Amino acid sequence: MSEIMIDPSKTCCFTGHRPENLPVDYEELYIQLDAVIRQAVSDGYDTFLTGMAKGFDMIAGDAVLRMKNHGFPLRLICAVPYKGFGEHIRDEWRNISQTLFSQADAVEYISPKSHPGCYQLRNQWMIDHSCRVIAYSANLESGTQNTIRYAEKKNIPVTNLFDF
Repeated sequence: MSEIMIDPSKTCCFTGHRPENLPVDYEELYIQLDAVIRQAVSDGYDTFLTGMAKGFDMIAGDAVLRMKNHGFPLRLICAVPYKGFGEHIRDEWRNISQTLFSQADAVEYISPKSHPGCYQLRNQWMIDHSCRVIAYSANLESGTQNTIRYAEKKNIPVTNLFDF
């Protein structure tokens, strides 16, 4: 994969909960994501960043790939907290993880190895390279909520699908 340029003014990132804090009906989440991604595209966004965590991050990345496969000129970038992240996935999320890695336009490794704080660095990197956030946050104290607060501090608008 070659180096990819990111124009933050045309870039949107995703942040959200792990599977246990998401609604059971993922298809409803895909419908919501389709609508907000289409709106983002209509507003001039063409690049989407996923943090590749199980749950919302992967579902959102997959929603972007579904739209790309239907002819939308979108770019998907996997923002990965550290090299080797995702290799341990052995459950039902493994296939989607492999698909995202193989079909993404780029994979950006934020840290060379796992360390305390690498997930926070990944989240900040995504916000620092975006001008819009699409989230799924039930306002639980979490990395997702920290990411939303960081975006709000930088005056980056957040669309929270939990509120829909």
